[in-house]
Amino acid sequence: MRRSASLVDKHYRADKQNLTRHLHFFSASIGLNLPHPYKKIKL
Repeated sequence: MRRSASLVDKHYRADKQNLTRHLHFFSASIGLNLPHPYKKIKL
């Protein structure tokens, strides 16, 4: 149990940086892609 927990913790710490990177990219892509359909829906 302790070994798997430490493995998960290491994996989580490594993934945290990737997650933030993905979140920034995702929010940026949403910011670029959202306005077009949003304007179409409002119009």
